[in-house]
Amino acid sequence: MTHSDPATDRKHAMVGFLIAALIVAVLAVALLLFGLPGVGLVMVAATPILFVVLVLLSIGR
Repeated sequence: MTHSDPATDRKHAMVGFLIAALIVAVLAVALLLFGLPGVGLVMVAATPILFVVLVLLSIGR
């Protein structure tokens, strides 16, 4: 088993948290501007992106 660099782990964690914060911010703006349909549109757009991210994580890239 190989150990990864702690600095790299922190960088990857920070990128993950920034992506999550971006999604929450976009959802909040969509809710304020367009109401519930805006949230639905954001979720429809985010679903394939998050699916690709999960696939990439599962294969280790």
